[in-house]
Amino acid sequence: FGSIRYNFVPPPFTVSPGTIAAGAGAQTVPLTVVANPPSGQWTASSAASWISVPATGGGGTVNVTLARNASTQARTGSFTLGGHVI
Repeated sequence: FGSIRYNFVPPPFTVSPGTIAAGAGAQTVPLTVVANPPSGQWTASSAASWISVPATGGGGTVNVTLARNASTQARTGSFTLGGHVI
């Protein structure tokens, strides 16, 4: 038998909601970001041209802007916040 020691490292931030279901119209969706530590800063980016996120921030509300979907096809996208895909 033995023991394992570890130090719990909390995630640098949490984001809610974890997914966004959007209609075809343009919209802005507020996400709640809780940074750990509270003064923690992050950077964000999106490879999808129809998703706009602020480039930097800390904790609080982050507004994600989704452009209108002119197609009849459903679309799926993601963005990166602090190195984590959302």
